[in-house]
Formats: sequence, structure tokens, C-alpha cells
Amino acid sequence: MYRYVNKFQGIVPSEYMTSPGGVCSPGGWLQGGFESMLMEFVLSFILVLICGAIWDWKNLDKHDSVTIRLGLAVAVLAMAGGSFSGSNMNPARSFAPALLNGNWKNHWAYWVGPLLAGLLGGALYRFVFTKEQPKKTNGPESIPLNEKA
Repeated sequence: MYRYVNKFQGIVPSEYMTSPGGVCSPGGWLQGGFESMLMEFVLSFILVLICGAIWDWKNLDKHDSVTIRLGLAVAVLAMAGGSFSGSNMNPARSFAPALLNGNWKNHWAYWVGPLLAGLLGGALYRFVFTKEQPKKTNGPESIPLNEKA
């Protein structure tokens, strides 16, 4: 697969064909896999909590700005962690650059961190922050006083 990617070297300048730090490998001062895994865990954990809060039943009436809130959250998380670990926050997002660049150094961090964050963040939100949705009753309060209501 890597030899087919090298066909682009004829049309793309050589300084852009190297694998820069932070794309699918740790960049900046994060040189180890554990630091990158920890950074990916924290970013993905925050993203899972934000998604849980956006999609909670308490926010059903606030659906007009879901895309803005989610998009801004991803943008802020990407800017916050981009220079450290690339802030992939998704194993599929880090697989393609690693495959195309042939750079598998510390690639396990981009799978372990987000997957653990998804499991722990989802469990935390479900068991700590989620409240039971109140059930609709057929008591006297639910019967309209007149036919027009």
C-alpha cells in the first residue's frame, strides 16, 4: 500500500510528504505512547461527556443549536490537543494517516485512549449524571379543563 502512496511524490513537494508530528504520531513534547494515550483519553472523555449532555432527555427542547454546540466542542478539543497528540479522538481517524504514511509508531495509543474514554465516559454519564425521565401520568392534572386546551 505504501508504494502506491509514493506516487504522489512527483506532484507534492517533499516537505509535505514527511509525516509531521501530531498527525498520527506524537508531536511536540509528547514523545511517548503513554503520554499520547493519556492525552487522547482526556480529549475523548470530555467529548463523550459533552455528547451525553447534548443528547440527554433534559435537552430535548434545545435542539436548535445541537450542531453548533457539538461542532464547537470538537473544534475546541482539536485546537487544545492538536499540537500534543494530533487530537484524533477517534481510532478510525488515526488509522488512515498511519496507513498512508506507514508510520505505526505508538499507534496503539490512538486506539486504547479513545476506546477507554468512550467506555468510562459513557458509564460515568449514565450512572452519575443521568436522571430518570419522569413518566406521564393520567391523573387529574393531565385532563384539560375545556375542549379548546
